[in-house]
Amino acid sequence: MSPARSLRPVLYLAHWAKRAVLDVSAWLYLRVRIPELRAVDREISAVTGTRDRGYWKFVDLLRHLNRGRPAQIIEMGSGRTSFVFAWYARHHGAAYEALEQDAEWADLVNGTIQRRLGFRPVRHCLVQARPLGACFDADIAPDADFVYVDAPSAHGGPWQTHTGKAAYYDAHDHLVAGNRPRRIVIDGRTDSADLLLSTAASADYRFRGEFSWAIQRGKVRAALALRRHSSFELRRRGS
Repeated sequence: MSPARSLRPVLYLAHWAKRAVLDVSAWLYLRVRIPELRAVDREISAVTGTRDRGYWKFVDLLRHLNRGRPAQIIEMGSGRTSFVFAWYARHHGAAYEALEQDAEWADLVNGTIQRRLGFRPVRHCLVQARPLGACFDADIAPDADFVYVDAPSAHGGPWQTHTGKAAYYDAHDHLVAGNRPRRIVIDGRTDSADLLLSTAASADYRFRGEFSWAIQRGKVRAALALRRHSSFELRRRGS
């Protein structure tokens, strides 16, 4: 048995313990920092019947935003995270747009944001099929310096990827076209991280894989970091 496989139960236990502790502390932090987020969660939950208790995810997003200090944010997909991005954009003078394939969902998210922050950042967009998954039928703006990947969804499969799930090409195509956003953050979608790593442009970035990506690929050292998101951070020249 490989070291990664033998350590998997311990790593999962450590991950869930960290998640439990951080979700509680993140909930307390967000009650003070972004108190409207709880109301947004309740409003969306009333429609969908689901609750998002992933407060750690929201705080980790804020950590990436505060470190990157982006001027233009693009989110692939939309949901509760959209309110975090919109709140950051409104309070820090950044531009923000989200692409969403479900028109009704886009209207719902836009409504929750408009009532609290006064603008509608989510744009309905069609989806194109690609060899290993899908992409939105719209290009990421060349001057976007923060890209968040959590969509689109793709029909079909299994795909010829590590997990058999779809990979999403939007950030991949953005890099191949010569663009270099300062930070790309991926929520789950571990095969999309592989797709980015397959590009020559990935050498310009410092990659840190999230826990799921690391566990799936037997990367013990990366798994021990217990990261919530995968991220690509543009290297400074000479680093």
